[in-house]
Formats: sequence, structure tokens, C-alpha cells
Amino acid sequence: MTYDPWRDAAERHPDVVIKRTDCLPALGAWIEAARVILVEQSLERPARNSVLAHEVAHLDLGHKMTGDGWFDRRQEHQADRLAAKRLVSLDALADALLWCSWETEVAEHLHVTVEVVRLRLAYLTNPEKAYVEARLWARPA
Repeated sequence: MTYDPWRDAAERHPDVVIKRTDCLPALGAWIEAARVILVEQSLERPARNSVLAHEVAHLDLGHKMTGDGWFDRRQEHQADRLAAKRLVSLDALADALLWCSWETEVAEHLHVTVEVVRLRLAYLTNPEKAYVEARLWARPA
């Protein structure tokens, strides 16, 4: 993982407090009014990183909560996609795909969740797909 959401949040959003806490049923939350991001304390590192990257994406995308205190599906989807793109660089993804056979192996290699790998793969642009395919075809024998 080259993107560190903890460092990114600290450097670009020093006014935002990040707390690991019991925040179930959600795994994380961006509470704009309090300038606080909550991350479920029971999560293992890959999931914590994924959740924090998702919440920082909400912040960066300027998302606003709906009247019921939640983001709408479109905003959740946008935050998921941005977090996955940040957490899994194209080079890291191509490298992992060279040596790993299963999504779980790729996720483990990249220190992210399987969901992040699936999102990154699902939303590759055509140029990104071409780049990854070229890297895979150039695989050493």
C-alpha cells in the first residue's frame, strides 16, 4: 500500500480528529459538524485503512449527509471508488496480479480488503485496463 490514509488525513486535514471507537452498526463515519472521523476499533489493519480512506474520500468530495444522518448511495459509491483508487495504485495492482491467483491473495499482498480489490478492478478505465493487461502479457516466463 503506497497511500496511507492516516498520514493523508493528518497532513491535509489536521483539524479533523480521527478516533478508533465502537461505532457499530457502521464501520466508520465522517461527522462533518464535529470534524471527526470514527473508525471501528475492532477492525484489522487492512479494513481500518479501507474505512478511513473511504471517510477521507467523503471529506475530499465535499459530501453532505442527508437529513437522516447518512450519505446517499451515490455518495457512498463515489467515496468507495476514490478510496479504492487511492489505496491501490495501478502499478501495485499490476504487480499483485502478476504473482497472485485469487482476489484474497491480491488483497493480502496489497494490505487492503477484498472489497477494495474488487472495486479497483471493476472501475478500471480503458487505459488502465490496457496498462494492466500489457504488464500481465509482459510477465517473465
